[in-house]
Amino acid sequence: MRDINAGKNWLTNSGTQTITWVINNSGSPLTYTAPNGSSETVTNDASDLWVGTTRAIDDMAATSGSNALANFKFAISGGSETITMDNFSITDPTTSVVVVPQPALTFGPMLTNGNLLARFSGLSGTNYTIEATPTLSPASWFKFTNVTATAGEFEVVAPTANPSQLFRAVYPSY
Repeated sequence: MRDINAGKNWLTNSGTQTITWVINNSGSPLTYTAPNGSSETVTNDASDLWVGTTRAIDDMAATSGSNALANFKFAISGGSETITMDNFSITDPTTSVVVVPQPALTFGPMLTNGNLLARFSGLSGTNYTIEATPTLSPASWFKFTNVTATAGEFEVVAPTANPSQLFRAVYPSY
């Protein structure tokens, strides 16, 4: 692990690791419960990086505090490496609540062979409730079914006599 802005090497590791990256762009210092159970603080526009229960990088300054937290970059110089990442969990460190991206309609609804088809994007393995309403004026949402996103998507196919039926995906499911 290396802080390229400060030119400082922190920790060398190999094998499978659990990485916890606390990024603070809140405008003030952020106190959180660290993977080792201690209470830690990271300054604004900085991050702490943990490998297992060891802090690998402490208060690493952001390249630019004005950048949106939208992309992450990994750089490997001198040789080649393989990085495999899975089992992401995005958690609000002030509440310990797992943040799940809200579902988004990616296709439809479309009337096909007497059925309505609507496809949504969502977090794989996450359960969503599909609600439906026959009209928006006034809306009368009701639970239609529950679905689990796989491969980042899920869809609803509904036989209907009402081609104006509307659907929405809701998280958390109920």
